[in-house]
Amino acid sequence: PLRTFYVSMTGNDTAAGTSAAPWRTLQRACNNRTAGDAVYVRAGTYAGCVISSSGSEAAPIVIQAAPSGAGYEPVTIDRKSSATQQSHG
Repeated sequence: PLRTFYVSMTGNDTAAGTSAAPWRTLQRACNNRTAGDAVYVRAGTYAGCVISSSGSEAAPIVIQAAPSGAGYEPVTIDRKSSATQQSHG
């Protein structure tokens, strides 16, 4: 990936988005990624996000659960929470 960012339930959207200082929301990640970036989401339940731009075949944008051991961390996207967040904010 061009750049790698992280989202965590214990993160802060004013942080740098790194493994040591992850963002808190998927929307922060969606607002700040560009073609070729990867976003790893740590375990938790998150509101969804609005994706307003896309990558390309040569430089996709990857948003996925963070790797953990032989698998991935459990991540849930709460669509109901996402719709509420979008309509109020």
